[in-house]
Formats: sequence, C-alpha cells, structure tokens
Amino acid sequence: MKVLFFLNAYEEDGPGILISRIASRMRSMEGISLHTAALSRGGSLEKRFHENGIPTKLIAMRGMLDFPRYNELKRFLREGAFDIIHTNILRADLIGRSAAHAAGIPFIISTEHGIHAWEHKGRLVRKLVKRYYLHTVKFTSSIIAVSDFVKKSLIAEGIPEEKVVRIYNGVDTDYFVPLKDDEKNALRRYITDEPVDSAIGLVGNLIEMKGLRYFIQALPQIFQNHPRTLVVVVGEGPLRNEMEREIALQNLSRKVKFVGKFTQITQRIVAAMDILIQPSLTESFGLTAAEALSCGVPVVASSVGGLPELIQDEVCGNLVPPKDSEILAAKVISLMDDPEKCRRFGKAGRERALKLFDLSDTVDKYLELYSRFMQKETV
Repeated sequence: MKVLFFLNAYEEDGPGILISRIASRMRSMEGISLHTAALSRGGSLEKRFHENGIPTKLIAMRGMLDFPRYNELKRFLREGAFDIIHTNILRADLIGRSAAHAAGIPFIISTEHGIHAWEHKGRLVRKLVKRYYLHTVKFTSSIIAVSDFVKKSLIAEGIPEEKVVRIYNGVDTDYFVPLKDDEKNALRRYITDEPVDSAIGLVGNLIEMKGLRYFIQALPQIFQNHPRTLVVVVGEGPLRNEMEREIALQNLSRKVKFVGKFTQITQRIVAAMDILIQPSLTESFGLTAAEALSCGVPVVASSVGGLPELIQDEVCGNLVPPKDSEILAAKVISLMDDPEKCRRFGKAGRERALKLFDLSDTVDKYLELYSRFMQKETV
C-alpha cells in the first residue's frame, strides 16, 4: 500500500505536527510505503520527515492559478503510482483532490480539521470555495472529521453522510505525561524569577478565533485572587504584539511570560501548568486541550465546536460560554481555590485521554480506513 500524506506546508502547525506523529508510527509498519508532499511552503517538518526516513516533495505552488506547478503536481502523483493520497488543510484538499483525480489516484481521503477555513473570507469567496469543495468531494473516497461537531457541520454543508467518518485526533500519551511536583517547580523557576504558587496558561496560534482578548480580560480578576500566579503563553501569531502591549498596560509583564511558538519543551510547559485555558471562539477539536488532559492538567475552555467532546464539565475541567471573561475567570479561580479538586480533575483528564484520544487508536483507525478501500480494489 503506497500512501502519500499531502499537506499545505511543511510547517509546525497543529495538523502538520499531528501528521508527522502519525507518519512516524506508520513508517515501520509492514505492507505500507509512506511518502509526504507539501503544496506551497517548506518548513521544519520536512527535516523531521527526513529524519524518520519518509520521502518528501515540495511543489512550491504560488497560487490557485499556478498551472505549471499544478501540472508538476499531477506528474508527481501519476509517476508516484500512489494507491492513496491523504490530504490535509483546505488548499491542499482542493488542489490535491483535483490533481489526484486527474492523475488517476485510486483513492482520495481528506482529514477535515474544520470548515471554518472558508467561513471568514467574505460571502463571494465562501460561495466559490464551498462550490469547489463540494465538487471535489464527488471524487473523494472518504472525509475524516476530527470530531462529531465537524462531522455534523460537513453534513449540514451538503456533504453525503456516507462519505464522512469521525476519527478523533490523537495524542501521544507516552509523550504528553504528567510531571512530578519537583519537575513542575524546576520548570517554573526556569521560566520566571518571580515567586510562584500556581501556573496557568494558553497554547496555540495567537489569532482572533482563539478568543485571546477574553483570556487577557480575565487575568486581573485571577491575579486579584491569586497574585503569585505564573501565566505562560505558548504560541506566535499576528496578535502577539497587541497582547504584549495590553499585558504591559496592566503592569503584568513580569507575571505573564510569552515563550514563542511550539518550543521544544512545550510538552513540559503544558505539564507544568495547574490549569490550561482555551477561550476559543470556534474549535474543531482542540488538540492542545487533549494534550493537556493527557498531561493530567485540567482545562477551562469555551463550550464551542468539538471542545465539549473532550472536556466533561466538572469532571476533567470546566466549560464556559464563549466571549465571557468574567465566567472564565471565575471558573479558573474556583479551581485554583481547590487544589484537591484540581488534582482530581487532572487524574480524570489523563484517564479520558488514554481512553478516547490515544494516538495509537487514531493510527489504527486510519489504517482500517485505508485497508477497507484497498480491499475494494482487489474484489
């Protein structure tokens, strides 16, 4: 079975990191030959694939109308004689599915990480993208929805239900593990010289849809009740400078630490938190939340998208209304006031991650889907 994972770019965004972890598990499995390609840009993931012995190909397409590169992609697919192309992210879905169909690839599979990709580009763009998306679905074998929320949304957009299968994104539960208290304290001392009683934080792209303003608005109330709190922000994005200015205006720069995008110690930073905050305005799955649960860290998150499928309210965290900084702060403070409850939620979160969101289960379900189509071809 020759499989090509097709990405928009070799960048360390959520979907890219997920695919690299899945590929590293699949690469040594008997009967599967794994390859990767990226539509538009290179990045650090390319090196990671190479280190795992997985071939890469950069198309470097400069736009939807870059026909020379599109033709190059078709030639690459045709000459590669792939059995399955598995696309990820909207542009790679649209162009990859079209090129794969033209190249005669037997089976085309896409993982849909969220339909919000076409929601915020204006009415005309949304209409055109949706029309083209539905057109390419006609020759797509299956679409993987990363949550029940995404599955329902896809069906509501007009995608045939029989083509949509829900497979949760997976977490490497052997890597995202709880830390001992002395390890947590050592990492907190590494991040700040300030005295710390507790640590909370946020991980993700610093963009509008992550609800960052409500996170910032919640901080004064949290610090009023728990002044010796360390707040860690892991991520980069267009809103970072604005966030740092707002933090400075609140005289909180010594207490709120920005550590950049997905650092090499992100796992340890998450595991060193007492609470992860995810105030998103929309979220297809919430991989960061799942990783925090796997680390035994409770999550306080907006009750939007796929997050309620991850977080059982008052079991492994709390769900709050989106865009409500007061309730967000109140729920965080309530957990910080009760360390025993926080520990209980963390233990329940770890158990939930092991049961529902383990990466091994995701890999197994991907392979089951591939095998189902390959068996059809041999019948």
